[in-house]
Amino acid sequence: MEIDEIKSIWSDMNARLEKNESLNKKILNEIMDNRHQTAKEKLMKYEVRYLILSAVFSLITPLYYYAGIFSLVGSIMFSGLFVLAALWQVYKIVLLREMKMDVVSTTELLQKSLKFKIITRLRTIVGLALMIPFFVVFFMISPQLIKPEILIGMGVGLVVGLIIGLTDYFRNQKDIDKLINCYKDIHELKY
Repeated sequence: MEIDEIKSIWSDMNARLEKNESLNKKILNEIMDNRHQTAKEKLMKYEVRYLILSAVFSLITPLYYYAGIFSLVGSIMFSGLFVLAALWQVYKIVLLREMKMDVVSTTELLQKSLKFKIITRLRTIVGLALMIPFFVVFFMISPQLIKPEILIGMGVGLVVGLIIGLTDYFRNQKDIDKLINCYKDIHELKY
């Protein structure tokens, strides 16, 4: 083989290699974008679902006052609780919407996703810690509800709610971890 032939073959192989490398990067970016979108969409669905539930319950709770079940203060307490929960969900949805791969750097995406994970955990910890004082105050202002059948019904509702809520919480944490891992992988690929 002559040197010119070797140079030509080398040049051709180099061009093919660059083309394959470019194609591999494109495919890898599409895979990462799909992973990002899937994890983010799951989290968005979760947050929107709980926003709707919070909004609905904040509107339903005053009906308990008009039905004579809750006192006015008890109804205001529950409605206020659900309004706060809805506002918290709106905040988390806004935070999720700010996680745009084409606008924000991967470092910022990673920071935002870690912040999202922390505030989700804090909400759960603070919410569970405040549940007992909330119900103590609620029953103090609504002594008419301290009847065995009502307490049993509320207790069953509380246990079922905790089971559903904690199951959703742990599933949500896995989705948050998937999003964080996706951002870590993207960050490693870029740097």
